[in-house]
Amino acid sequence: MSIRSAAPAVDVRPVSDVPDLGRYDAVVLGSAVHGGRWLPAVAQFVDRHVAGLRERPVWLFSISTLGDQESMFRPRVATWLRALRKETSEIASFRADVSPREHRNFAGAIARSHWSASGRAFFRAMGGRYGDHRNWAAIEAWADRIAAQALPAAVAQGRTPPGG
Repeated sequence: MSIRSAAPAVDVRPVSDVPDLGRYDAVVLGSAVHGGRWLPAVAQFVDRHVAGLRERPVWLFSISTLGDQESMFRPRVATWLRALRKETSEIASFRADVSPREHRNFAGAIARSHWSASGRAFFRAMGGRYGDHRNWAAIEAWADRIAAQALPAAVAQGRTPPGG
């Protein structure tokens, strides 16, 4: 079951275009990670809508150089970095505030121009590779799992399934 076929009323939009959560049965919220933190607009969205997020199922994802399965680094370096990675205080705060069902890390796409000179030197020294490192199969499988969980939750709460 794909998230699109299970829930055709899926909205994909920047948080700046979501004034309230009233029309949403579930929320999947993600951000690029810069300097070890979510983008300010997304973190502020969580702070502003914490009460509404507590009332519905929430899933979180972060996009950075190091995903749970994929990475912009060679396998040996990626394994080492994953072993060192700790949950950020920001994600820990989100967990405490909104009790998300899951938080996933995905690798993104990066160009040389995205980094400062010192960042590029570090990236090169660590064996980083520029390009698109998104693992679409893993992303789609995760979205399918969300659809399988969110649709029954909406029905159990007495909401009409999209298209139903």
